[in-house]
Amino acid sequence: MLSSSPRVSVIIPTYNGDRYLSQAIDSVLSQTYSNYEIIIVDDGSTDNTYRIVQHYFETSQDPSLIRYIVQSNQGVAAARNRGIQEARGELIALLDQDDVFLPEKLAHQVACFDYNLNVAIVNSGWCLIDQNNNKISDIEPWHNLPNLTLETWITRTPILPSALMFRRESWQQVGGFNSRFNGVDDVDFIWRLALQGYSAIWLPEITVNYRQHEQTVSNQKARERANLIIALHDHFFNQPNLSDEIRQLEKPARYETLTWMAWHLYHTNHPQQMAQFLQKSLLYTPYTVAITISDWVHRFIGYCRGYGYELDLKNFYNLPEWKQLIAQI
Repeated sequence: MLSSSPRVSVIIPTYNGDRYLSQAIDSVLSQTYSNYEIIIVDDGSTDNTYRIVQHYFETSQDPSLIRYIVQSNQGVAAARNRGIQEARGELIALLDQDDVFLPEKLAHQVACFDYNLNVAIVNSGWCLIDQNNNKISDIEPWHNLPNLTLETWITRTPILPSALMFRRESWQQVGGFNSRFNGVDDVDFIWRLALQGYSAIWLPEITVNYRQHEQTVSNQKARERANLIIALHDHFFNQPNLSDEIRQLEKPARYETLTWMAWHLYHTNHPQQMAQFLQKSLLYTPYTVAITISDWVHRFIGYCRGYGYELDLKNFYNLPEWKQLIAQI
């Protein structure tokens, strides 16, 4: 039952997400931890979102658990901010409309805060699932990234919004999510927290199912996301008062991000853009050209395995875009 002052506020921003929204809400209602509230922020949906939420008000044993806020379409950053503005909990858990909390997610992350009073962020792993809830693979970043330092956040970016929990106070101090970076606003938010010295720890377990949709996305959307990440790097590293130590992270951060985005463009069937991003990464590589090419392939193999499949090297090497890139460099 909801206490007069919930400890945790679960924020679910949604926009035309009626296909999976019930699964997201049910996963919160099934938590072993009970001192929470759910705030659903409808960012101008035109589907059946209202009817789905209304069903919970009509059938729930405790309708006060859920609050429903409707606003004009402003993007996910504004929806997250609106939900947190309305939140009563000291701890914030984000849940994207098509993701699913595992039953002990809230309990275990709250326990981390209880045992680590100076921590602002608790991060965790996630399980990739497909559109039909079938498991693809587990993502457990703590094995390779045991310490969530500023360097880790910036150069490796192990961030999934639904896997996080953070203190509401820290959100207030850095000014919330930035709508300028809708789509990568979570990355910008965590970078700003880390830059301000807010500490983070791992809860080394899988706490959420993260849904992967069809690999094919539009060329425009793929370009938009890639360009947003470049803009985020520009914005972060153009800040005037960064220390030399942080500025030294720029090249490895850009190289890491450009190679990952190149793979993502390959993964979503945009080989021409993939080649463009690999070529851009040459500006930031710490290696010779030959070693860089080998590193690209090694990374692509690892990324594919993380998403549950093997890179077909024969087909990859025969891509016209890959052949042209190698010939040019």
